[in-house]
Amino acid sequence: LRDFAAGYTAAVVARTGASFYDPQPGKPWFDENVNADLAAAARQAGTLHQHPGFEHVHIFSYPPAMMFVFLPFSAVPFPAAKLIWLVLSLLMIGWALWLLVRWFAFERLTVFGLLFLAAIFHPLINTVDIGQVNALIFLGMTGFWVLYRQGRDVAAGVVLGITMAIRLHPGLLVLYLIWKRQFRVGGVALAVACAMSAGAAGVF
Repeated sequence: LRDFAAGYTAAVVARTGASFYDPQPGKPWFDENVNADLAAAARQAGTLHQHPGFEHVHIFSYPPAMMFVFLPFSAVPFPAAKLIWLVLSLLMIGWALWLLVRWFAFERLTVFGLLFLAAIFHPLINTVDIGQVNALIFLGMTGFWVLYRQGRDVAAGVVLGITMAIRLHPGLLVLYLIWKRQFRVGGVALAVACAMSAGAAGVF
């Protein structure tokens, strides 16, 4: 779970009030950490990742608001935290699939087929295997879509805004909402995303 290890280590550093970003200026993506606090926290937590010739923890490459997600995990040791994250990832994927099945009213045979495809879908396997946040984004995007289709504009905007704040690319949906003249949904999403981002920047 090396991606989760990166977020967990950054959260450990964030609890101390130090910077948890490690830009590694002028270096390739995989190299030794420049941030001494991050490297020390990784060594103490046991989250260092081995490469030929060096070891490091992968950099925290998310917006500051993502720290609201990772920070609670830093309250427990890494072995327990990664187990909790794994279970939550599977639950989030299951919840998102359940929302889709419920919305489209799939027949039982179709549901079994979807579950089989999900079980062998490599990006999904990779998400769980290395502890990516894609399960959370999948649930957020699915929740937004279902709420939007139900005409629950404010709730849909809030869910989209939260998802945008922790991962930037869902923000592209705001362009779609503007094109469809769904200004209420898009406005709520932007307001929530900006508020969360400003709050995270002030806290972290």
